[in-house]
Amino acid sequence: MVIGDVLRTSATDEDMLCTALTYPMSTMGDYKEWNVAKQQEDPHSVLSFWKAMLAFRKKHLSCTYGIYTPYSENDERVFAYTKEYKNERLVVVMNFTKEDVKYNLPEDAGSLDQVTDQIGNIPDGKVTINGRVFELRPYEAVSLIYSD
Repeated sequence: MVIGDVLRTSATDEDMLCTALTYPMSTMGDYKEWNVAKQQEDPHSVLSFWKAMLAFRKKHLSCTYGIYTPYSENDERVFAYTKEYKNERLVVVMNFTKEDVKYNLPEDAGSLDQVTDQIGNIPDGKVTINGRVFELRPYEAVSLIYSD
């Protein structure tokens, strides 16, 4: 199935746009402010975030391949896991609450001393880790890459 063109600019005032399959699709009233042209200008936009996230995934094969080890199976607030591929390890820790959360990554997840790359969903790029304890802000997600 072909999904139609997205609303790329704010150049039209029409209430409807048509997809490539000519099915009418309602536009949101804020399309003049929320569109691809505006997103491309903003380094903190959703578009910019996903471009960075996809580049991170492409650069680090442990995001796609490797051995998955879950660490937070009984924690409803946090989702944490590692993935190992060749000599690279990915650590992902996500806070699913509207509260600040501290999460202690287990020892068998490996050493966090050799972090070589990181990405997160908070624009300031600050990741707070004290020893093995991640201090996550509401809805914060962090991905770290390190070598063993």
